[in-house]
Amino acid sequence: MYVDNICKFKSDVDRLTKEFCEKFSQDKEDNKELLKAYFVGIGMYVSNDLFGSSGTNIRTHFRILRNGQHVKYTAVLGSKISNDKITEIPQNSNSMIDKSFELKKSLIASLNPEYNYDTKTKWDDYMTITYYNLKGCDEPFLSMAISIKYVEQYGDMLYFLNFYKIEECMDSYIKMIDRECDIVNTLK
Repeated sequence: MYVDNICKFKSDVDRLTKEFCEKFSQDKEDNKELLKAYFVGIGMYVSNDLFGSSGTNIRTHFRILRNGQHVKYTAVLGSKISNDKITEIPQNSNSMIDKSFELKKSLIASLNPEYNYDTKTKWDDYMTITYYNLKGCDEPFLSMAISIKYVEQYGDMLYFLNFYKIEECMDSYIKMIDRECDIVNTLK
């Protein structure tokens, strides 16, 4: 089942990425909106394809580095855009974002509690992926997190994604987008 879910996810994100690569233009403001829509699409595919849930038990969010803080760029809760506030994480705080960037791999909070920045989260567990090719002042610029409730139901999939190295798959799509629309310069 996990392999089938990943195949569906990869197929959907591949199609989404190719569609969006054709839409970028020279207009920075248009590209900002397109990037946000692209990341929302990824978040929805994470919930629906990987976890089979359109409810509120899966959240995917993206953070960008702005003024020394990793701040919310966009978040998806199930199949909807989430307006929930997400804790800002200071850069160089020895957080999961920093460690993921350093190690160039995804990290799961329950397996790496020493890097878990206290966000007073209501989530049972989460995975952090940092896109190490996207840097702002040699610091990680873009990160993605997949948060789950009900670890008994969704935890194995989170661990499988870590084992599968989902960050490598996602990195290839982000590189495609970055070639068409300089992500760092568009969003800073």
